Amino acid sequence: HFFVLPLRLAVFASSLFSSLAPSPFTTTAVVVGALVLGVLLLVVAGGFAIRHRRSVARDGVAAAKNVWLAKNNSGAGPSVAPLGADEANEADDDDSSADGAVPGELEVDKDDLDEDPDGGFREMGAANSSDGPEVESDVAVTVDGVPYWALPGLVPDHLIAKVRGIRSVAVVSRYLTLGRPNMGSIITFMNWLIVLSQISNRPVEGSPPRRLWVSYHKCAKSIYTCANIPHVYSADAILLAGLAPRGRPGPSEFRSVGAMKKAVSQAVARARAQQLKAVNTTEAPIPIPGTRPIGVVITGDEWCQWNHPGIRQTKIVFMVYYHPRVHKPFHNVAWIPLGVGHKFPVPSHSMVLNHSRSILVNMMASLATSTKRAQLAAELQRSSGLFPPGSVVVHTSKAWSATYNKGYVQPLQYRKVLLNSLFTLVPAGHNPETFRLWEALECGSIPIVLPGSGARCGKPHQMYMQPAGGLPSPIVLVKDSLTGFLLEAHRNRSRWEAHQQLLLRWYPAYKHTVYGALFNRLWGGR
Repeated sequence: HFFVLPLRLAVFASSLFSSLAPSPFTTTAVVVGALVLGVLLLVVAGGFAIRHRRSVARDGVAAAKNVWLAKNNSGAGPSVAPLGADEANEADDDDSSADGAVPGELEVDKDDLDEDPDGGFREMGAANSSDGPEVESDVAVTVDGVPYWALPGLVPDHLIAKVRGIRSVAVVSRYLTLGRPNMGSIITFMNWLIVLSQISNRPVEGSPPRRLWVSYHKCAKSIYTCANIPHVYSADAILLAGLAPRGRPGPSEFRSVGAMKKAVSQAVARARAQQLKAVNTTEAPIPIPGTRPIGVVITGDEWCQWNHPGIRQTKIVFMVYYHPRVHKPFHNVAWIPLGVGHKFPVPSHSMVLNHSRSILVNMMASLATSTKRAQLAAELQRSSGLFPPGSVVVHTSKAWSATYNKGYVQPLQYRKVLLNSLFTLVPAGHNPETFRLWEALECGSIPIVLPGSGARCGKPHQMYMQPAGGLPSPIVLVKDSLTGFLLEAHRNRSRWEAHQQLLLRWYPAYKHTVYGALFNRLWGGR
């Protein structure tokens, strides 16, 4: 725009004066004068353009310096100023909730704060610096509460030692944002890492804890655009979030890894060169990691139909939904749990441990992803009269919604139901693994799963019905009558309350085993 506009003005002026000129000589003089004026405007515009680029470069160096300084002090994270209201990127229509909540942020009900003295997860931070209209960035820095799986004695010492020293992770995608459900698996993994980072970097008494800095970046036009963002090229690890949509043979982000490494290396070289010019001669250059692991996270293959082209092109691949035709033959591929929903507020330990579980069972689901769900909901509603009032809670919606606004119970109310439930029915959707499974476990509610629905994805439930910490999996597989099982559980409630205590010991061991293995993959057994 700096260069095209003056030329257009010059052409317009010459044509206008030519039409008004009384003689050919005057016409020539006017045309030449207009062109000279255009050249002068072009030179001035060029000067402004060069000045603007230098200003952007200085800002980039300053941001990189802020990142490094924040990583190496005892603060919670880099002190990067948020965008102004006129600079912030607006969310896509399909990512905004009905009540106007910002995608990726959790609204906090004032009534809920009274029963949450330790605080829950308070996600996510304000929008961070953007590198053009095709780049959107968000930063997650705050995890206030302590989940029950992170209480003292439940986190292995070797994991605490491994996480110590890691300061930042950047998550990059061309099409996924924090407001998209596909990001749930990555957000859950990163929140686990943030909590362990707080434990491993516990400071001297009286000083604030160091917290892992996780930034999320959407680069719509090209994933390499993100390589120039300071939060990306200064990160200790980079995750490329990709999609494996149903029936599509696209290579997702595998082919981007090599180019991303090259682009990051170039960005680091430029930043270091800028540092040498920008900092005082007596000040040492800011150390930026020269190498960092770059992994690919594949989401969206609920039907296990993706033909995984290019999967051998990168060493680190995390794939949601267990797929025997992918996870078994390809040793570079690791299963990553689907995790909790992207808007689910993970409760603190006090909320999980201090509930009496007055609800026997709940089923809260949309009916759009499986015909079996409507049958189960009808069975629960018919049998609810066999139990004390309020013991069976059923809430269904006809349509699935990524924004929880089509008949959905809002996240905080949904969490309250899970916290008060002894059992949570987890019917399969497109895949046996659903967000509800992990949300129930985070709330200490015993998941009830059903056989079948595995189809192309292999044996259902095989990845999470495994022993951990010397304890059997507490997840209940009901093969026969659901009503019959619930009647037995009601009559022998004390037995199942003891089973729920088993869950509170099993899940921390299981969670740290699974995510610890992913950590080792990403950082090479650090």
